[in-house]
Amino acid sequence: MEPLISVVVPVYKTAALLPRCVDSLLAQTYPNIEIILVDDGSPDGAGALCEQYAAQHDSITAISQENRGVSAARNAGIEAACGAYLGFVDSDDWIEPEMYSSLLETLTVQKAEIAACGYAVRRYDGAGTSDNVDAATPPRLELEQALESLIHPRGIQGFLCNKLFGRGLLMKAGNDGLLRLDESIHVCEDLSFVSRCIEAAGFVAYDSRPLYIYCVRDYGGPENYNREIRESEFIALEQLIEQWSRISPALGAYIKRKYTIDAYHILRAAAGAGDRAYLPALRRRIRQYFALFLRSGSVRLALKARVLLALALPDLENRVKGIVKGGQSPGPTGHPL
Repeated sequence: MEPLISVVVPVYKTAALLPRCVDSLLAQTYPNIEIILVDDGSPDGAGALCEQYAAQHDSITAISQENRGVSAARNAGIEAACGAYLGFVDSDDWIEPEMYSSLLETLTVQKAEIAACGYAVRRYDGAGTSDNVDAATPPRLELEQALESLIHPRGIQGFLCNKLFGRGLLMKAGNDGLLRLDESIHVCEDLSFVSRCIEAAGFVAYDSRPLYIYCVRDYGGPENYNREIRESEFIALEQLIEQWSRISPALGAYIKRKYTIDAYHILRAAAGAGDRAYLPALRRRIRQYFALFLRSGSVRLALKARVLLALALPDLENRVKGIVKGGQSPGPTGHPL
């Protein structure tokens, strides 16, 4: 019998989109999959839909919990998983029919513990925007190359959903049992998880075909700004700086550049939302690795200038973009996060 693959699907406020996701899992060509739907306290009826699917399909298990966030939902799925391999799919996305059979074949052929595939970006109506496929990426990424690829724009990315993990790898990467996501981190929590897995595995097997379909939604606007959520990203980045710097100085410098760029984006978001009390702390975060950022030959001069300008006038870029888009000054505006 083929080894069991457990697929964890955290569900929150996606009742309208959940059928497309679950149906794509039920249509997988790989014959032995268990689907774990974890309703994270959805107020839109998504939980009832999970229960309906579980009643109709023996391969589906539905779990319901109070709203605790996506990491807690994924952890509940990890705890319930019985498979020799684990995958993750977000409930507003979908996957191609051959994704898991291809990932398992890639993993098996290369005798790997983690495999990744390319992904396509689509709008919610299914219309295409781009395919994130880099055919030049080799089928085997060694440790440093794989980690760098997690945050490269055309890399394998740090999210969970285009990857397949061996259960033994999660045991090896975890301190006590299977590796879990840090529920106190709300941004980059998956990047931290994947990074630990790659270090434990030593390399990643890669299939460049875009087998995962990632749906974008607009999170722009000050109404979606949350200081606590964005501040938690620095917890993850500081953990990654410690890990990557230990592996190699070049990796350490690479993740420090991301720290600076992300701090810049959060500074703009905070300024746009009117959270001026947060700006001094964000300026300090930008300055922490700013000299390294300025010296980097891989960072465009225009971005360096924008970050430098934001240190002095954090809301200027927001206002200029608002004038260009709307023809007049819009007042505070947020930055898409």
